[in-house]
Amino acid sequence: MVQYYRAARQTNLITRDLRDPQFLAQSQAEKRKVIQTLLELMELQKMLGEAAVSDLANFAAAFGLDLAASERRVIDIVERSRRDLDDIFRQSERLDQPS
Repeated sequence: MVQYYRAARQTNLITRDLRDPQFLAQSQAEKRKVIQTLLELMELQKMLGEAAVSDLANFAAAFGLDLAASERRVIDIVERSRRDLDDIFRQSERLDQPS
């Protein structure tokens, strides 16, 4: 679970950097590299999160607890977040197109 939070911290830092004037002044190619790194880190974060949820579910099951509802909720949140990110990138690409 610690690995998940480390990845989340890195994701948050890079996301914050996306609003930095230095990032905004970079070429499209450089911006895309940063965004690609962010997406890769988010995928890693997702995998680590899934592993953490699995570990917690196994721990809870050992004590007779059922985390199925929480797991479904997390899956829904991840799906919504993925759609939101796709929308953000589509909007960004439209803004980047020459007028």
